[in-house]
Order: sequence, then C-alpha cells, then structure tokens
Amino acid sequence: MRAYLRIGCAAATLALAAPAQAAPHWTYGTSEHFEVYTTAGENGAREALASFERIRGFFIDYLKLSPARQNPTRLVVFSGDSEFKPYRLNEASIAYYGPGPDRDVIVMRSLHEDDEPVAVHEYAHLVLQQAGNRFPVWFNEGIAEFFSTMAPFGGAMSIGRVPRDRLLYLSSGTALIGLPRLLAVERDSPEYNTKSHAGVFYSESWALVHMLLTDAHYRAASGQLIALMSTGTATAADIEHLYGKSLAAIAQDLVAYIHGGRYIYFSSPYREPATAQYSVRPATDFESGLATANLLAGLKQDEAAARAAFARLAADHPDDVSLVESEAVFELQHGHQDAARPLLRRAIALGSKSPRIYAQYAAMIGPNDPASAEPVLKTATSLAPDDLDLKLTYASVLMAVHKPADAIAVLQSFPRVAADRAYVYFNIAANAQLMLGDLDDAKASITRAASYARPGPEAATAKQTADGIDQVLAARARAKAVAASAADMAAATGAEAKPARRSIAGRMTNMVCGKDAPVVEVTTADAHVVRLVIDDPLQVIVGGEGDKQIDLQCGPQNHPVRVVYEPAEDTARHTTGKLRGITFTAP
Repeated sequence: MRAYLRIGCAAATLALAAPAQAAPHWTYGTSEHFEVYTTAGENGAREALASFERIRGFFIDYLKLSPARQNPTRLVVFSGDSEFKPYRLNEASIAYYGPGPDRDVIVMRSLHEDDEPVAVHEYAHLVLQQAGNRFPVWFNEGIAEFFSTMAPFGGAMSIGRVPRDRLLYLSSGTALIGLPRLLAVERDSPEYNTKSHAGVFYSESWALVHMLLTDAHYRAASGQLIALMSTGTATAADIEHLYGKSLAAIAQDLVAYIHGGRYIYFSSPYREPATAQYSVRPATDFESGLATANLLAGLKQDEAAARAAFARLAADHPDDVSLVESEAVFELQHGHQDAARPLLRRAIALGSKSPRIYAQYAAMIGPNDPASAEPVLKTATSLAPDDLDLKLTYASVLMAVHKPADAIAVLQSFPRVAADRAYVYFNIAANAQLMLGDLDDAKASITRAASYARPGPEAATAKQTADGIDQVLAARARAKAVAASAADMAAATGAEAKPARRSIAGRMTNMVCGKDAPVVEVTTADAHVVRLVIDDPLQVIVGGEGDKQIDLQCGPQNHPVRVVYEPAEDTARHTTGKLRGITFTAP
C-alpha cells in the first residue's frame, strides 16, 4: 500500500512541476503596402510580406486596378492549428479577411503551401473591393477562386489553374444551381452562408467564371465582362446581350464545360515588384496582444474573451489611442451604442487619426446635433479625402446647418459619381441649389436624381422636390410677366411703376404650401391675420436680429417677425399682399 501511495505522490509532484505551454513569440514586419504579425519568426515575416507584395503587384498590373489610398493591410500569420484555433471563424476556416478598427486584416493558419490558395482568394476579395468594384456575389466568389491558384514561375504568373477540390465536387454528380438563381444570390442568401466554401454555389461560381474567362467561345469578351460586373448593376439580360446567348444556352455550355475534361490555364508576363524594404523586429507584448484582441473582437461568438483581452491591455496602457479605438469599434460591432459613445469621444480627445472613429461618432450625434457633428466630419474627410460616402454624409450635415455653398463645394470635389451614389449626390445638390436660389440648376439636379431613384421613397421624394421647383419657377414666370406688363404700361403713360409697400409686426403663425405659391400668415398684436403670398422667393429679403437662424418649413410656426409687403388683393388665395421682406425679431 505504501508503494502505491509513494508512486501517486511522485506523479502528483511531477504533474505540478510540469511547465506551462510557452506563449508564442511574435514578430512584427512592414513593407510598402502590408504589415505582419506572425509567430513564424523573422523569415516567416519576410516571406509573408514578399508573397503579398507580389500578389498585390500582379493584381494591380494585370487587372489595371487603382485601389484607394489607405492604411497598410495587416497580415496575422500563425504557425499551425493550435495557435490559430482560438481565432478561426469556424471549424473549416484556414484563412479569412475582414475589417479591423483602422485597416483591413487577413488572418492565416500558416504559411504552408496548402493554405496559400485560400489566403490569395481572400486577398483577391480585398484588393478588388479596395479598387471600388461592386461585383455580384457569384462573380466576386468565382473570380477570387479563379485567381487563388496563381503562382509565379520564371518571369511569368500562371493564372486559372483548376482547384482540384472544386472539380471533384462538381464532377461527383452534384446538381447545379440554375443560372437565374445563381446570378441572383445575395450575401444573405442561404447558398452563400455555408460554414465553408465547399458548397455548390462556390464551386459553380468558380466554374462559370473559369469558362467565361478561358473558353474559346467566351474569352474574347473577358474585359467587357469584368467591366460590366464591376458596376454592380448588371442583369441577366446584360449577360445574354454580351454573349448573344440565352441563359439556358450558357447553362448548357457550363455543364458541358464541367464534364468536358479540358481546362485551360495560361501565363501572363509579370514583373517582380521592385526590391522592397522590409523592416522586421520582435513585436512587443502590447502590440501582439492588441492584434489578437482585435481578432477576438471580430468573432461574433466570443464577446467575453475579447472584452477580457481588452481589459488586460488597458490595465497597463489606459491612454493608448489604438486600444481605445479598438474597444470603441468592438462595442459598435456588437451593438452596444451606449458603451461605444464615450470610447469614441475619448479616442478623438486622445488624437485619433482614424477617419472611421470620427465618422462613427458623427453618426451618433448628428441626428440630434448636426452643428456638433459638422467639425467632426470635416476632420474625418480631411483624414480620408478619397472616401466618397463620407463626403456625402458631410455634405448632408452641411445642409442641416444651413451651409449650402459649403455642401456644393464638397460635392464638386468628387472625381466622378458612381451610379449607386448618384441619387443621394444629385438630391443634395438640388436642395443646396434651391437654398441658394439657383432654381434652374436645382431643377436640372433633381431631374438627374430622379433618373437614379429607386421605386418607393426615393422616387416619391424626387418627384415632390421637382414639383415644388416647378411651382416656384411658374410663380416667378408669372411675376416677371406681370412686371413686364406694368413696365410696358408705365412706359406708355410716361410714369414709373413703383408699387407702394407696407410694413407690419406680429408673429408668423403659419406657412401654407399648396399647389400654387406658398402663403405666410402673420398674426398682429390685435389678433388680425394677414395672409401674404410668396410669389417670387428671389424678391423676398430675409434678415434676423443676432445670429438666430430659422428653417422655414410648411405648417404651423411661432416666430416674432416684421414683414414688408406690396398690397395686392387676391380673392382666390385669400391674400392681401405679396411678401417682399421678413425679419425675425427677438422675442
């Protein structure tokens, strides 16, 4: 019995003395377009940077892309399954990409050659997105897979090699998705949301793209296809028109292509990027800890682990702006608006250089306090001058604070207007021009906005604005005709037409906007209501005491005013004069 007890105690002692698994040692490296955190050492860091600079250079050269300027893409490269497991998206993932707090991130299980095609697939998504392409889901997945097997040899790059797992899957007798359905798949469709990329949607998307880009009957239109897909608005009819075939005929060709056993791949001349300057050094514990905490923050299923990781880092680095930014973005991603607000405000106070932080904070405060959001968005657009969506938001806020000239200046800084932004762009322009009294320009802008409007609220808003402009233009034309007639009469009689004007004080209590010109109702101190028509907005001089600003809208009002008007009875409108001036006075 004693012997057994001694053995047990010895075992227990040995177990207690066994060392814990050592934390991985992290290396940090940078190149012109990438930064890397890796547990694969200095050589692994250089290998990852060189590989992705090569891939990026090929995409830019071959596809003639112009990615928007932004922070270097971050690579996080582990050394195998055990290190990667806490940060993977699901059991099947070996690489993925997503947005980080201040830059895009590609995460890889390892630098092993078997993992490289998935990493290239993910980077293809990233670089195409950065270049502003809006590919439909099937083409986005298909072209990323088409390029995933590219590999350099000699002075060329091979493109379009067949991924063996895709071919085996499609050759196994799996029923294909009908082409009309394949082309209609969106990001929330069940075909797209599988745990891995092994489903029929991904394989069939690759096969269709491979056929269209390499088969002798289709490849002549490759450039036109990519241009068509990049707009984000291509329809099945557009594809049929491009190839002069029905979808049914293309589907038959696809089945024959999959089972034909002949797949072309080709090589393209390729110049290696100029010798890059790689800076490699050991990463600090804080740097690697923040990089991995951000990976946890991007995983929807492990909110507690991310929050704990951030708390550990904050204990020693409470005022690190990158940490505060990361915490703010994490809370936003998980829907905790109240927790994110003070973090965003603190990141800005600490000197954040992230346009996303400023934009998110402005989005929170803008609806209730556009005046405070304006300088925040001004800083954001200065940090990201190529972000057109951010500029549209800034222009909208400028309109809300009654700065139409500044809003137009922002719009005029656009290099071009993409179709999916055109409605918002021209709608803002029309309203700014209206506020400035440029009615003809406003009518031209709202007409263009209407041509891009989607059925429903957008189309209805555009029509309402256009109708309002037409009414004002018609009123101005009538006023000019009356003035011309009066001038002609004055010339005939030798008299100068100078209509007498009157002034009254009271409270503006209503603004009636009917089918004709608007009517202002002013209630005097003795409760008498004077109705005055705005027959020509350009003849109305608006003023105010102090810096008070009034946003005139249709409906009940309550503003102390002094108005100037030309007496002119109009029984149809029940008005007693034409408004020529309005001054908003102190209460």
